[in-house]
This record gives sequence, C-alpha cells and structure tokens, in this order.
Amino acid sequence: MKKYFFLLILILSCSTPNQNKNNMVEDININKNLSFDEFKNEIINYVKESGYPDIN
Repeated sequence: MKKYFFLLILILSCSTPNQNKNNMVEDININKNLSFDEFKNEIINYVKESGYPDIN
C-alpha cells in the first residue's frame, strides 16, 4: 500500500500546473499564402506578444 501511495505522490508531483491559456499567443500558420511583408508583420506581432519561456 505504501508503494502505491508513493507512486501516486511521484506521479502527481511530475505533472505540470495549469497554464493560463488566455495569455497564449496564437501560433503562426506557415501554410498560409502570405506575402513577405504580411509574414514579417505576423512575426513582429508574435514576438511582441509572446514572452520569454518559463524554464524553471
């Protein structure tokens, strides 16, 4: 029984916390037929809206 309890605690501690998906930036769809300037503007907007990744 102790083994199962330890395994349950281990699994729960390895799970990721809930992320606030309201702040997620929409991914860039590279399959769209965009001109170079439109793609450049999308890249610039993506960089402005997205932050640094949290690696901690």
